Amino acid sequence: MAERRRGAPEPANFAREFRAHMARMTAGLTPAAFATAWADWAMHLTLSLARPNFDHPRNVTPRPH
Repeated sequence: MAERRRGAPEPANFAREFRAHMARMTAGLTPAAFATAWADWAMHLTLSLARPNFDHPRNVTPRPH
């Protein structure tokens, strides 16, 4: 259902309207929590790419028979 657009909120209700729109856009997560989770994920991804994968068959040296 399409939401009807209204004019600008009253100055007294501006902060409340702003928080309501932010909650809708972020599914209730605070922007700080979202940024922290993203930074944590990016750091772990970067560190995992820098770490050698010793279990990969390409990295295993063949044993002499």
